[in-house]
Amino acid sequence: MKYWATMNEYSDKPREALDWFKQNTMEISVFNLAEPLGNAVKSFFSKRLHAASVIGLGEMTHGASEIVRGRFCLLKHLVQEHGVTVIILESEMSRTKMLNDCVLSGKGNLEEALSATGSFLAANHETLEFMEWLSEFNAS
Repeated sequence: MKYWATMNEYSDKPREALDWFKQNTMEISVFNLAEPLGNAVKSFFSKRLHAASVIGLGEMTHGASEIVRGRFCLLKHLVQEHGVTVIILESEMSRTKMLNDCVLSGKGNLEEALSATGSFLAANHETLEFMEWLSEFNAS
């Protein structure tokens, strides 16, 4: 699994932007990613997130259970340790309203809300577990 930003070496972007990306991105192997996160990953985020207003996570493929679990492991860390308060799913905004309401209020059926997103990226067991955790976190 790779969570990083990349830029083509032959891009017309300034060299400074390429240097910034190289200094501020990290490849994280799914095989080394477990809860709790390793010290290298924690250190990477701690050094860079203090000034961040937007954090982007990307992966090399969609739907693989290990990658989904790894992404949610990272998100849990970001919520608990870095105060992240907004998570955006890759889905239509109007189709995620029911899910947002469930997660924020703890009311409603999370399985139905995930199904309503119409996205195979959200309607899976791993995402349900994360949304249950997030709902419980919000309630505490």
